[in-house]
Amino acid sequence: MTNRRRDLAVAFMMMVGVGCSQGSGSSSDDNNSSSGGTDNPSPAVNHAPEAAISASSNNSLVNFSAAGSTDVDGDQLTYNWDFGDGSFGSGINVSHSYSSSGQYAAKLTVSDGNLSHSTTMMIVITENNSGGGDNGSAGGSDNGSGDGSDNGSDNGSDNGSNNGSDNGSDNGSDNGSDNGSDNGSDNGSDNGSDNGSDNGSDNGSDNGSDNGSDNGSDNGSDNGSDNGSDNGSDNGSDNGSDNGSDNGSDNGSDNGSDNGSDNGSDNGSDNGSDNGSDNGSGTDDSNPPTEDNAAVDIVDPGTYEGTIPLDQVAKGTAGTSLQTDGNPFSDAYFYLNPDIKVMMDSSLAIVENSGDTALANKIKYVQRQPSAVWMDSTLAITGNPDAGRRSLEEHLNAARVQQQFFAEQNGGVKAPMTVVIIIYNLPDRDCAAFASAGQLTQVGKPADYPYGANGMGFDQYRDEYIAKITEIFKKPEYSDLRIVAMLEPDSFPNMITNTNEGANGEPANSSLNPERASLPNGGYCDRILSDSSHGEMVQGEGTNDKPELGLYAAGLRLAIRELAKIPNVYTYMDIGHAGWLGWDNNESSTTNMKRGVKYFKQLIDGADGALDGKGLEMVRGFTSNTSGYTPLEEPLISSAFEDRQALQDFYQWNPSVDEISYIDRLRGYFTSTGDAIGNAAFDPNKLGFIIDTARNGWGAPGRPTPGSGPKGTDSSQRVEGRAHRGHWCNVNHAGIGEAPKADPDSSRPYLDAFFWMKPGGESDGISFDYTKMSASEVAALDDIDRAVYESASDPVYAGKSMDTMCVPGQLRENTPVDVVPALAPHAGAWFHKQFIMLINNAYPPLGESDYD
Repeated sequence: MTNRRRDLAVAFMMMVGVGCSQGSGSSSDDNNSSSGGTDNPSPAVNHAPEAAISASSNNSLVNFSAAGSTDVDGDQLTYNWDFGDGSFGSGINVSHSYSSSGQYAAKLTVSDGNLSHSTTMMIVITENNSGGGDNGSAGGSDNGSGDGSDNGSDNGSDNGSNNGSDNGSDNGSDNGSDNGSDNGSDNGSDNGSDNGSDNGSDNGSDNGSDNGSDNGSDNGSDNGSDNGSDNGSDNGSDNGSDNGSDNGSDNGSDNGSDNGSDNGSDNGSDNGSDNGSDNGSGTDDSNPPTEDNAAVDIVDPGTYEGTIPLDQVAKGTAGTSLQTDGNPFSDAYFYLNPDIKVMMDSSLAIVENSGDTALANKIKYVQRQPSAVWMDSTLAITGNPDAGRRSLEEHLNAARVQQQFFAEQNGGVKAPMTVVIIIYNLPDRDCAAFASAGQLTQVGKPADYPYGANGMGFDQYRDEYIAKITEIFKKPEYSDLRIVAMLEPDSFPNMITNTNEGANGEPANSSLNPERASLPNGGYCDRILSDSSHGEMVQGEGTNDKPELGLYAAGLRLAIRELAKIPNVYTYMDIGHAGWLGWDNNESSTTNMKRGVKYFKQLIDGADGALDGKGLEMVRGFTSNTSGYTPLEEPLISSAFEDRQALQDFYQWNPSVDEISYIDRLRGYFTSTGDAIGNAAFDPNKLGFIIDTARNGWGAPGRPTPGSGPKGTDSSQRVEGRAHRGHWCNVNHAGIGEAPKADPDSSRPYLDAFFWMKPGGESDGISFDYTKMSASEVAALDDIDRAVYESASDPVYAGKSMDTMCVPGQLRENTPVDVVPALAPHAGAWFHKQFIMLINNAYPPLGESDYD
């Protein structure tokens, strides 16, 4: 059994500061807020010094530095520290050791003698598991000559390698059979695996005979080092147990040395396979992933300390083709994002300190659920360690590490690994919401640019964003991963519903938007629709029936086209949610749903430069409810057309009462043709849908369950707790929904997966104007809300501002919005109080499913 020690580990949660101003605005669209990440900082605008913290750690010892602090006047500065645990310090560089786990707000105040500026870094101290290694030396283990046997072929490969360096499992090596054990693992250190796994018994791995192959080499060599496990054994231990283990594994040391030597003793393990860790079924990985303990710990069952069984966690099928022409989630493991776990660790520390064991166990379970990685800015591609965000390559490397870990659990045979990446950085992004605005500008908000910005946003999107992402995706080391690319949440749906006039006041194209939307910020989305000067010309476009689709379509077509060139990338488009594009009826040809289907088809079809139907093959399908709250299923509410009037008090004549009924209707239209829905169609056998279930559970006492009664027309029987379906920001009373899983409904083969696109706990948008809070209001805040208040001005959130849909008491069509009753941080920042609410309101109960 693996022997582990308990250490204190440090996580740096976010940088938060006071001293920068933000704009504010309002919106009343039907879209969802985006996930966060980080954006490019903006410069200070006054003559006070600008405080900046950087930090590094060694277990519980944190080394802080204020060296990045600046003062435009060049004044001499003083630096004072509050470490958040009752201890203080001064100086530009200081060190502090935290004595116990918990969340601490380390505060730096920089002063020039007259003016000062403070910034805070959230420090999370958690207990972490680390490998105990092999007690002993195992030195000289395989010493010998290597003449036809393993004698000497490992030439010192285990020498010193088990000296505490076999962190992990000896690549599955000595665990029972040395399967894959020598797969490159004896390269002087057994890849540092054996996390103490050889302690005591080597799991019987080297116990046996080795039929003379390792005679003398391991005898006594592991003695003591494997805590008696290899004592004189190894005789026959590699007998068949080295199946695939010596396959090129000794990287030259066994090459040739095992030729004939292991024949019989290694049961033909080296017989021409040399397939390394894939034990004869995979491929030789000439560029193994960089070691990543955090990526392994989050998927290793041995590190799970919760009490809720992980039965709902997706499990891949070893030996299945690593790529597919169908559902990329099928038969695959799902990548778990270590960054999200670190953010959840901050909430876990708070809950554990409160003594709530039951809630702590729920958090530990949620930490084991996969979620998407958001590339929500150009900066996100390279990552931001200060904000706890990995780069894109670091995420893909971590996915490879997890794939390799599961392979080691499956005899060295790989299973598919699916990684979901959200592409989210269109110029003039999310034109009908302010909380999640981006930083690339092409046309600009009318209030800021009365005649249009004429910026460089499209060129930046093409050259500095999409080109960099696709360059990374194409790297051969990631070719074994299934990369799901989900494109631009809340983008093109705005073109369907949130336009009302042209850039200069002329009517918008009536076939695209026949009714005026009367938005308070009307004109911004219209400019984007009217901008047809970017992207490639599309043959057949520009008529009344097939109008030009504007700036968003140009960016999306670029992304679709470039991603389609990469064979292991599977592209999905955001399709809004049931309460946004779900309106439909049999009488009208211009409903939201029909227009949405028609113009999504045209957008995708034109990605190859012509409206010929062939472009549809570039996209796998659509994602619904991204970052949303619409229930998966309303157990007691009818979705029949004839019941729309009876339910109009809440559903406003929309028959798509839930996400299941929404994708059912969409699928019918996308796979059919007609004047109202377009003259191209998707192959019904290749079109798939994903539903984001991270925050649409709506658990409550007495909640009806699927099949608990007939579906009717009493809207008071709904499970959805929103007062208005258009409310999208930090919605109160919501809960975590179904756990991510592939092929969840056998009656709907087109439903590819439930997945958590935006995990619960990431804010939808800021809920307060920090510049208008009085000193007494700030003084009354608890520690959690105070940290949110202090984060509001951090330049890392530049471009994001307050949206009225996030503010308590604001109206949505005369209905007050109901948001989580706490200070909410900027979109994408960690929102502890929302996270706890979502866990407490989870449905199904965590660990269970209505779709088993």
